[in-house]
Amino acid sequence: MSTQSEIARQGCAPGFLPSVLPVNFSLDTDASVLLRTSPDSDLVRAIEGVVVAFEADEFDAATRSGWSVVATGRATVVTDPAANERLSQSGPTSWIPLRDAVFVRIESEMVTGRELRGTRAPR
Repeated sequence: MSTQSEIARQGCAPGFLPSVLPVNFSLDTDASVLLRTSPDSDLVRAIEGVVVAFEADEFDAATRSGWSVVATGRATVVTDPAANERLSQSGPTSWIPLRDAVFVRIESEMVTGRELRGTRAPR
């Protein structure tokens, strides 16, 4: 997975109803996906301890080319103080100003991807 993409989508099924949300992310040193959000957000309540799907992509409509990667794994809120301090310096930033923030880690258990090598659209 590339960190070139700044926005991705995180999906889960809290209460058996699927939900997909746009999120800022980064990759940790162990390739886990990291999200930064508010501790009382719907995102934290929905995904803590459950298996989620996370998708990042980048496409060029003009050339019909791009890539997409889906990582599936268990999401947990980072509670270790040392890890939180490290991630405060090197982890993802939020586009929304946050007074307090928590980090969510998705440990990838399955990663799939595809690359589209398109051509210009016919006229």
